[in-house]
Amino acid sequence: MKQNGVSDWLIDVIMDSLNFIIRGVYGSQTSDVIEQITGRKHIF
Repeated sequence: MKQNGVSDWLIDVIMDSLNFIIRGVYGSQTSDVIEQITGRKHIF
């Protein structure tokens, strides 16, 4: 990201957000929105 000109503070925010999601705090809940929109089941 840094090579593409992204600021250090923005990289930190992005990485913190991804870590938050990966830990399952945000991504632990599922819904059927993907199926409603695409008509297909999600892949994971």
